[in-house]
Amino acid sequence: MAEEIAKKIGEKIREFRQQKGFTLKELSEKSGISTSMISKIETAQSLPPISTYANLASGLGISFGELFQLDLQEPDISIVRARDRQVISRGSYIGSPLAYQKRQKKMEPFLFEYPIGGDFPSFHHDNEEMIFVIEGQLEFKYGEEEIILERGDCVYFNGKISHGGRALNNKGAQALIVQSTC
Repeated sequence: MAEEIAKKIGEKIREFRQQKGFTLKELSEKSGISTSMISKIETAQSLPPISTYANLASGLGISFGELFQLDLQEPDISIVRARDRQVISRGSYIGSPLAYQKRQKKMEPFLFEYPIGGDFPSFHHDNEEMIFVIEGQLEFKYGEEEIILERGDCVYFNGKISHGGRALNNKGAQALIVQSTC
């Protein structure tokens, strides 16, 4: 399933890049992602972290959700049923865009699953971000600061600072993440 999604997203990125007349190098300069990585993403040879997709979307001047939108018609409302969620994974981490049908939005919500015993990924991007812990407990690292987040806790921060989280207590964790798109 993840390979199928990676292929569709890669095709969308190439399509948007070509529509805008960007070379791989130009998109690399706009997004901060290397040309070789963009090429691998476009050909589904790599499934990068969500922040890489967010940076590519920003470089293309589109919303993150547009990479996942299969329908070209712009809906006024985006309803994504649990059974219809698309999944993006990086290793054992799983992210699901929650409003991918809506284009040109000002925020991008997704559900993120932190696995038991997961590594400590590091993300950075140009957007503001909010994390609300739904289940479990997270060890959240922001720059050099480490913060323990419990169920119901919320953190809002500048995504340009290196950040990441991992589940604690061998239970895994789940969080609602919302990123600004501008």
